[in-house]
Amino acid sequence: MENQIILITGANTGIGLAAAKKFLSHGKCVVINYIKDEQLIDELISSLKSEFHENIIAIKADITKASDRQFLISSVIKQFNGIDVLINNAAITNYEFNFPEISLDGFRDTIAVNLEAPIFLSKLFAEHLIKKKQSGCIVNISSVAGHRGCENIHYGASKAALMNITKTMAKKLAKYNIRVNSVSPGFVLTELSQEWKKNNLKAWNRILKEIPMGCAAKPETVAEAIYFLASKEADMITGVDLPVDGGFLS
Repeated sequence: MENQIILITGANTGIGLAAAKKFLSHGKCVVINYIKDEQLIDELISSLKSEFHENIIAIKADITKASDRQFLISSVIKQFNGIDVLINNAAITNYEFNFPEISLDGFRDTIAVNLEAPIFLSKLFAEHLIKKKQSGCIVNISSVAGHRGCENIHYGASKAALMNITKTMAKKLAKYNIRVNSVSPGFVLTELSQEWKKNNLKAWNRILKEIPMGCAAKPETVAEAIYFLASKEADMITGVDLPVDGGFLS
């Protein structure tokens, strides 16, 4: 993985940021994609450069837009003269938990970020590697919600589809030496989940009881799984989904 260029979508917080730090700690060149909080991004990049090294940049792009996806991939290639690993991490959910009380707009917004964006970013990424006759790796961030029914029908459907797409892309791209895998986090201690815990402690404790290991995962733990699947040690692994869920799906 020496001198690899890593693009991580939605990497300014949570699992994406933990993954960025993991790759940076091993001397990789990292591109953080983000969509908002520009002032905070400047502070974050400055902090990461101070902690690690200079090989990190942030690129603002709305990955639900075809033109922005093209801009993002092209900008990475221009800045670093290539790209080796794509981590499709960006995702959204909403609060339409009751079926059939859901909206078409809510469904479309979720699918645009959680499914359309990873598919078509992967297309651009793969086309570049195939043209250059280079190997590479894609890691899609799915969810345990894609394995079983969940409260949010939009989110669960998008993550289940992403796992299926992962397997299909793995089969199609193997002949080009491009590996495609996914990671399915369970309950993770992100900024958003910690905020949610404050107002939903009873639900939080109920979820923890469903996890055999009895605790939520740290973003850094999920980042370890992402790093492994992108590493040389996983060079014969493609088309798999790796749950990081404390036994939730067992």
